[in-house]
Amino acid sequence: MTKLKHDKTIYDLISRAKHPEDKMRLFIIFFICSPHMGDSDLKRYEAALSEAGCDLSPIHYIKRWKSYAKMASSSNHLEGAGTKTVNVFQIGVGSNRGRHAIVFVVGGGNYIEYQNLVDYAKQKTSAGSTKRITYGSSTLANAKQFLKQLSLLGQEIV
Repeated sequence: MTKLKHDKTIYDLISRAKHPEDKMRLFIIFFICSPHMGDSDLKRYEAALSEAGCDLSPIHYIKRWKSYAKMASSSNHLEGAGTKTVNVFQIGVGSNRGRHAIVFVVGGGNYIEYQNLVDYAKQKTSAGSTKRITYGSSTLANAKQFLKQLSLLGQEIV
């Protein structure tokens, strides 16, 4: 799919979405998944979203988050942006070592994090040895609450 055709599709989807929150969530997904978006393209989307009555504060936070993610991915370390990736199956005692991990997030948890952990466990599972992960968090936000949190974080940046 060409860039022009891709942009037109996203614009069409944004224009067809009924609620401003839906338009913003759609754009955020597109923006996060885009490896690079030029300033002129971003300004075009921001203008369209603003015209549609969207609060642009979440975009400010996502821009900062993407810059941190880019810095973290350019280094060879497994640490970045306040997080550290570890092999969750290294901790354990005796014969139970490495079979079960408990991951608890202080703050907002989400389905994507959980699914990434499930996929990770599948990669680490060998024949006859199952790996289990129990996932929890102190809060779970629905789509509207998540957008509100991004908006508050974006307002702190500006």
